[in-house]
Formats: sequence, C-alpha cells, structure tokens
Amino acid sequence: EDRRFSSHYKEGVFSCDDLIHLLEELLVFARLWNEEGPETWFMPSVLRHISASDMERRCSSAGALVVDFPDGGPQSGVFCSLMSHVLSPENHSPYSWKLHLSSQEPSCLYRDCIQFEVPKYPGSVTFVDRYEYFEVHVFTSVTKEKELWGQVRKAVFGGIETVDETLGYSDNKPRPAIVCPRTHTDRPHPAYIQDKEWICTSDTNQFGDLTTQFLWNQTTCESSQESSTASSIPTPSASSDETSTPEQGTPGETN
Repeated sequence: EDRRFSSHYKEGVFSCDDLIHLLEELLVFARLWNEEGPETWFMPSVLRHISASDMERRCSSAGALVVDFPDGGPQSGVFCSLMSHVLSPENHSPYSWKLHLSSQEPSCLYRDCIQFEVPKYPGSVTFVDRYEYFEVHVFTSVTKEKELWGQVRKAVFGGIETVDETLGYSDNKPRPAIVCPRTHTDRPHPAYIQDKEWICTSDTNQFGDLTTQFLWNQTTCESSQESSTASSIPTPSASSDETSTPEQGTPGETN
C-alpha cells in the first residue's frame, strides 16, 4: 500500500487541500506563486491542442533538440508532468522558469506546445510534444546559446528522471537526437547521434555526417541517462547576436 495515498484518507474524509497537495506531488499541475493576486495552478493536460499550421509557423524542427525514447516512445503523462516539474519550486535548476506571458505578443500555451522564459536569458524555450518524441527549441542571442542550452538540457533530462520516479516508470529512458534529415517516410521521426553521425531510427541503413545544418556544441551539463556517444546538443543556427523568436499564433485556453 502506498503511504502517499493512504495517509490522506482519515475516517473517509478527503479534503480539497489534501487533493490539491496530492495532485501537486504527482505533477498533475504546478502551483504558480503570485504575490499580487490569488494563488493559481497550471495544469498542462487541460490545455487545447495546437493546430498543425500554428505549429509549423512557430517551430521548425531543424536544429531542435529531440528527446527520443528508443523503447517505444514516451509513456503516458510524461510530457505534461515534465511541464509541471519545470515550473515547480522543487525544480533544482539553477534558474527559475516562467510561462511566456509577454503582453506584447500572444502566449504559446497548448497541450502539446508550451513556451517558457528563463530569467536572465533573452528569448524563450519552447517544448513540443510530437507524441512519439519531444522537441525542445531555444530562441536566444548567439552569445547565450551555449550557456542556455546547457541549462535547458540539464533541466529536460533531469526532469524526465524525476517524472519517471514520480509516476513509477522504469523503462522510459530518453536520449538526445535530431529530427531525421531524410524524407523517405511519411512523417518526421528521430535520428540518434553516434560518433558524429546521425542514424535513422526507422531505417539504420540511412545515416550521414552531421552537417552545419545541425550545429552541435559541447556542454558540461550531461545527464546520467545519456550515452557516452551523445555528449553534445543541437543549437539553432543564427547569423547575428539578435534574439530569434518564432511567429506567434493564438494562445491556448485553460478550464
């Protein structure tokens, strides 16, 4: 019997506060601290899905960090729980994460596409759930790319480890990858990285050298789940020190 559950039940009473605490511990939602207003919560699973056209306008898969799950894709609830973990006070990232709620542009708040800000860094970080794998997009200045990518990579792979422990998953180990550059299949899919080459996950006979289209930088933020042959991360190409931001679409809705 799980004490985390049984401890909340006393004489048949299960109070609202107990339920909120339990759901927060299970990463169903994240508590948003608001010094100037009432306490609110962020629940990714109740957001509406982004349309395919809005997704394409916001994020190009080229240059994205792909989180590949070689044992059959991510298990149920991992993406939404990861989004809750990123915002959680228990997230041990050196910097706090905030929802991208700029008043000058529409926010990207969807079940499968969520945009964050990382204070002290310009730009934004966008997570995309492709259901068979995740994508992470970093939009920042060229001078901050390597540093921010290191923090993002550590938060993503460390966060998935925490989510797995919380949800009781033991066979959900991710690895960094890219979107396969070959178009011999009907839909996008990952290509994992090995010895400075990409190898298609759908057809291992499809492989090639990493070109300048996929700019990889060494970082010091490596996750314990990652293999020794995948110790670098992808960064979006840029030609100036100006922050690169995607075109914005219509924000999502919460209940």
